[in-house]
Amino acid sequence: MVKILLEQLFEYVRIESGEIIYKHVPIDAKKILMDTLVMYYDDFYNKSQEPVVHLVDKSCIILGDEQGLKRIFSNILFNSIVHGKGEYGFEVQESKDNYIFTFSNLSEPMTRDDLDYIFERFYTKDKSRNKKTTGLGLAIAKEITKQLNGTIDAFYNNGKFSISILFPKV
Repeated sequence: MVKILLEQLFEYVRIESGEIIYKHVPIDAKKILMDTLVMYYDDFYNKSQEPVVHLVDKSCIILGDEQGLKRIFSNILFNSIVHGKGEYGFEVQESKDNYIFTFSNLSEPMTRDDLDYIFERFYTKDKSRNKKTTGLGLAIAKEITKQLNGTIDAFYNNGKFSISILFPKV
């Protein structure tokens, strides 16, 4: 656990300081999401859960970095699997200027404070740390999203926790 914490902290500091530079090249964010989701198939299967996935029918081209985007999606999916209680859903929508990626699952009740701090480093709703998480995954996702000119927000409504990411269209 200490090794993971140190690795994630080091990564976070490198991202925040600008030491890790993310490319801004045209990439298909939907394809990267699908590739990342496939990596977590066994985790959902082991929880006897099949996520509901809704995608737009076309490519979602943004200016981004493949490894950065994989890291964002992977951190959010990992968070969802570790802390989620079922009814996993992943959706890609299109607005006039953006693509919206939404990750949702059933969750323990969350307060406004939880949502305000969810992307802060070391924040974890599980104060006992029984889940063996570092509290850095969503902070890393937020920092990379910001560097890729996107925005990320968390919501809680009717027992469901959701994270939405907007990336500008090319």
